[in-house]
Amino acid sequence: MPKTETAMIKSDTVVPQSDMDQMIALDKLCRNSSAQLMECGMNEAAKALVLARSIGEFQRLLNDHVMQDIMQLQNSVLGFRTDKSEGGYPRNVVRDVVTQAFLQGLRVTGNEINIIAGNLYVTVNGFERLLRELPGFSNLKERVGVPINVGETGAMVPASATWSFYGVPDRLDFALGSAKEDDFRIPIRVNKGMGIDAIKGKARSKLLRAVYRQVTGSSLSVDDDTTTKEDLVDLPGTADDSEPQS
Repeated sequence: MPKTETAMIKSDTVVPQSDMDQMIALDKLCRNSSAQLMECGMNEAAKALVLARSIGEFQRLLNDHVMQDIMQLQNSVLGFRTDKSEGGYPRNVVRDVVTQAFLQGLRVTGNEINIIAGNLYVTVNGFERLLRELPGFSNLKERVGVPINVGETGAMVPASATWSFYGVPDRLDFALGSAKEDDFRIPIRVNKGMGIDAIKGKARSKLLRAVYRQVTGSSLSVDDDTTTKEDLVDLPGTADDSEPQS
């Protein structure tokens, strides 16, 4: 009996069915764990239980065979970027970061995450999709103003966002108030050679993170004060070659 086109495609597939079944299980776990964490709300005990069991399942499914493929996405324009342009991070670090990302419903493709100083950093792409797909969230409108330089390595950026969550309007404003101490603009660390667009891009990243935190109570990524390579989110390229590699 001659092979049909469908049979030929199935027999010549790049990814074996057994691996696809494992990816389906991973995807199901991603959806279920992130949804259940959202449902826990302010119940920290329930969150701890969901996290503990989910982490165990992710570590089981993200075995060395699966991680061998995920490692190919490291420092790829189709995958995720890091602050180590030469060689990237070892498998155990990437597995832990990928586990954190999957727990929050993030993807390891499309530059939704970075690995910076060995930690998860959620990019503009990640926050955009999470907010876009968040049930009840709609009508997001953002405004990012012109940066004002502060010294040689800093800038303050006015910004605002409005949205609706299950029909209830809300907003965030980062602006300069009438009193000197009422300066709520977004502070940005300016790296050498950064232009206005890159500074505004970093401010937008912080704005979307603040919106996500306001709506869900989760900030998702490392604090900016400990982030040394935040420009990965908005600038082309990977790590600064002058940065010492460990």
